Amino acid sequence: VLEACRRNRIRRLVFLSTLTVHGASDAPVAEDSPMVPRHPYAASKAAAEMMLATYARSFGIASATLRATLIAGEGQAEANAVSDFVRIARRNGTIEIYGPGTHSREWLHPEDLARAVARAIDRLCDNGTKPNLARLTIARKIAATTLAMWKAEEVYDPGR
Repeated sequence: VLEACRRNRIRRLVFLSTLTVHGASDAPVAEDSPMVPRHPYAASKAAAEMMLATYARSFGIASATLRATLIAGEGQAEANAVSDFVRIARRNGTIEIYGPGTHSREWLHPEDLARAVARAIDRLCDNGTKPNLARLTIARKIAATTLAMWKAEEVYDPGR
């Protein structure tokens, strides 16, 4: 993906990573907490984050990395406590809790993740670097792209 961005001059990228790049911790983690992945999936995400940082420095690709926690929502097929409990409850089954039931995790609804991605895109795209284009410039670019014939003429229309 990064090489395709570089080759095609795509200068902005939102990357969905995972909170598991930080490994196991009883304490809350921050963005700058050390990466200590405990399994291959987390290691691959940590490596991708490092590659993204390198491409940003080397090729000027602006990025936003979102480290989502456990995602749970309607229709989810992946097994986790939330989806398992909902499935059992719908069958009028018994939800079994092993141990004292005090283990806690952060959960994220898919709609909340979608909003976070949209905000990240907005921030990357609205950084004051968007050029103002004159209508003549826009017309020339469209004409060049579509091979359309065009002429520039000044027209005054008091109704506009």
